[in-house]
Amino acid sequence: MQGTPETDKVTHHREQKRLQKQRQREKQNQKQKVQAKKANALRMQNYRVMHSPTQPARSSARIRQAKLREAKTLQEQVVERERGRIRKQNDKDGTATNKRLTKEARGSYDLKPYIDYAVKHAKQKLHRTQTEHNSSTHRAHVCICCD
Repeated sequence: MQGTPETDKVTHHREQKRLQKQRQREKQNQKQKVQAKKANALRMQNYRVMHSPTQPARSSARIRQAKLREAKTLQEQVVERERGRIRKQNDKDGTATNKRLTKEARGSYDLKPYIDYAVKHAKQKLHRTQTEHNSSTHRAHVCICCD
């Protein structure tokens, strides 16, 4: 179904305009995509800078800790692990007990619960310093009763 040459010319011109606008929109979409990608990359870069320590800082801290661990002898490593375990245990025990003692001694000037608690933990600490060959002697420098 062919029309007159004039209508064909007009149809061809309309088609050309439509294709030209479509190509222009595609080009504009590509530019917008590139701009959005750059903006997103910049936003993520700023986010990483603000919310995480730098990679060299993290790796240098890890390397430093690893070198310190390697430099220690096996005996020093065992002693350090034991100290850490005791410290964690004391922290765990201390917080709950202090809360309980605060409730018990609230409104009173009686220090007996605090003294009992301190003596109990001092004795526990003293018993951890027993010598291996004679369990009745301790390596403590100060007497817990006098201190």
